[in-house]
Amino acid sequence: MIIDAHNHLWNLATSDLYWLTPELHAAGGPLVHDYLVEDMRAAFATVGVDRSILVQAWHDPNENERWLELASETDIIAGVVSYIDLEGPDVAKLLDRFSAYPEFRGIRATGQDVPDDNWLARSDVRASIRELAARGEHSLDLLLNIPQLKDVPRLADENPDLPMVLNHLAKPQTSDEGYFEPWSTLMSPLADIPNLEFKISGMLTEAGPNPDSATLRPAVQFMIDTYGFERLMWGSDWPVSLLAGSYKTNFEVNMGAVGTMTDSQRALLLGGNAKRFYRVV
Repeated sequence: MIIDAHNHLWNLATSDLYWLTPELHAAGGPLVHDYLVEDMRAAFATVGVDRSILVQAWHDPNENERWLELASETDIIAGVVSYIDLEGPDVAKLLDRFSAYPEFRGIRATGQDVPDDNWLARSDVRASIRELAARGEHSLDLLLNIPQLKDVPRLADENPDLPMVLNHLAKPQTSDEGYFEPWSTLMSPLADIPNLEFKISGMLTEAGPNPDSATLRPAVQFMIDTYGFERLMWGSDWPVSLLAGSYKTNFEVNMGAVGTMTDSQRALLLGGNAKRFYRVV
């Protein structure tokens, strides 16, 4: 079974797309389009993907709940990672509300959206994550910028039993000369965090106008060498990834960057780790 561990859905008329600015909307392009389950099935079919981990692209609680309801009605969505404002007062209430849905798997901490390199060190954010960890049945996706990585070790120390996964490898700008050293220096200490895993995802849109396997390879090979296939999972970041190419192109470029794999390594990267981490049944 192949699991795409990171993808999104939205409906322009009803979705709370907080990131779709008026400028982006006016510019048009692939993001200004509805992406529903039938579109996901068509994209998955080009590669042979079986199941989806649907990750929040929305902030409004009602919007999160609509996708949780949909996941309960379709077999292709194996789990949903929702959004809760970690600075807000309703974390416990919303966790209770979302946990009523069997496909709810956890929440995503979207530090990347916050212009504060110390966001993950804030007392209210840390308290909210401890509330999540105390439930003992959910996981935490981390969407961080590179400077925010410095606070991940303390977060892990405070929540040693909370499964966490870093989205998009903190988005290294692989097409920029000199990106590797600051990024890899902050990534290396994360190898000592046993409850932290990593998504090879969202890389094409950070790789310049003509992304290819050679551009991605240094970062991807660093991940393999540092963490091993046992802690890596693949995600498309579709449909955001359409900014850089088709679903099939995205998959092929990523796999080219990964290179030769054994059958067992391929099984871990393309489904086994996501199945375990997100408790896919």
